[in-house]
Amino acid sequence: MQQTPRSKDLPELIRDVRSELKLEVSGQPGDDQRIKLYSALTQVTTAVAELRNLGLGTGHGISRGPKADAALAELVVTSVVGVCHFLLATFDNLP
Repeated sequence: MQQTPRSKDLPELIRDVRSELKLEVSGQPGDDQRIKLYSALTQVTTAVAELRNLGLGTGHGISRGPKADAALAELVVTSVVGVCHFLLATFDNLP
């Protein structure tokens, strides 16, 4: 009997994306800061998914229940746009 592959969790998927986009450190100035920023990509993505799963938005068809306040909603949107822009720009610049 063949086993069904285990689904990856979000941090694993982000690590895969970082690997595919060659977002690794390589002994260059600023590596410590790159490590912090790349870790922040995972943290932002995971936190947004967790907020969505808690029902603080309209994800998964949930429209009733607590809502994020406007400031949090704006932070989520601008953070996700920033992460997506960075990842897409990095993808566009791959050799």
